[in-house]
Amino acid sequence: MNEMGEGRLLDDVAPRVLADLTGCVVVVTGANGGQGLAEAAMLVTAGARVIVGDLKPEPSDELRRVLDDADRATGGADYVCLDGTSPEA
Repeated sequence: MNEMGEGRLLDDVAPRVLADLTGCVVVVTGANGGQGLAEAAMLVTAGARVIVGDLKPEPSDELRRVLDDADRATGGADYVCLDGTSPEA
């Protein structure tokens, strides 16, 4: 069970995807949980290549599943440890 209900996160958000983002690259910060995680999952489902970032050095288990699904479905997603509030990031 995940934060949004039963089943895998991608299964929860897939019916709500409205656009085909195949060929697009999207950056999501704060992706280790909550809204950022849900956004990353939805964007992957829509076909985007997603670069996800968070302050934590490693992705959460839930985000790791989203990244694995992205590798199978869209050709990839990458995790970057970063501070989105820092100009150097």
